[in-house]
Amino acid sequence: MSGKRGEPHDFTDTLGLAVFESPTGHFFVGNAFRGTNLFPGLIGLADKPPDHPARRKTDTIHRQRRRRADRAQQRWDDENPPPF
Repeated sequence: MSGKRGEPHDFTDTLGLAVFESPTGHFFVGNAFRGTNLFPGLIGLADKPPDHPARRKTDTIHRQRRRRADRAQQRWDDENPPPF
């Protein structure tokens, strides 16, 4: 690794091994995180067929959240029109 001390650096090789250098000069070796590393509940979800109940439920939850967010954004936009 090169660079000034006090600056964070990272490097990932072609096999996915990640090396991180902290601003204090410490090195950490690991893998670049994927969604399944952080959320193990996602493992195997992609392997399910499109009509699987878990996918339908997840799609429904996402659709409901999206609708709520869109409605909240529209309300805010209506209450706070642009000044021009």
